This record gives sequence, structure tokens and C-alpha cells, in this order.
Amino acid sequence: MVMQVKDKGKIIEEATSLTKKYSLLTNIYRVLILAYLMKNGDASWTDLKSFIESLVGRPNPNTLHFHLYALVDAGVVEVYGDPEKPKYRLNSNKKDVLESVKPLLIYLSEER
Repeated sequence: MVMQVKDKGKIIEEATSLTKKYSLLTNIYRVLILAYLMKNGDASWTDLKSFIESLVGRPNPNTLHFHLYALVDAGVVEVYGDPEKPKYRLNSNKKDVLESVKPLLIYLSEER
């Protein structure tokens, strides 16, 4: 699914602000991954990579993997499905972290 971003500058500004507030969210990729998953429920690797690429340019796959799995290791994101093509979703037990990302959702809308 392709996302349309209403205000690229504002979402980057908000995401950067959150990285300063929460140590788990010290990288913009982590904040953007959470925002995408909050908006869409789940995602494939390709979905996440495409979304981040649309906002900040082509991510290094190793860097993206590192930050995605920092969220997995912290228990904020869960991995499920086929091990060859896993999907990612939020762990709703981490409400404090998830609530902090909600302001970004106003900048995201589905492309039709």
C-alpha cells in the first residue's frame, strides 16, 4: 500500500521531536515505522521500506533492519506469518510508546 503524506516537513519535524523524548525512538526510522503500523495495522518489509524511502530517501537495508528489530526486541513490534516473508504489527501492550506517535497520524492518508 502506498501512503500519501500531507505535509512531509511537518511529519519529519514531529518525528524528530519524538526521537528526543523517548530513548527507544532515538531514530527517525523507528518513529516512522511505528506511525506506519499505527495507520495500517501491519506491514511487510517492502511496505516499510517504501514508506521510509518516500519520506527520507532510500534507506540502507541493514540500517532499516537494525531499527526495525530494535522495536521488535523492545516488544513494541511483533513479527508474524511466513518466516520467509514476515509481517510486522504493533504490540498493543506498549501503549505509552504508541500514544507518543499518534500525532504523526494526521499527516498520513491512504493514496486512492
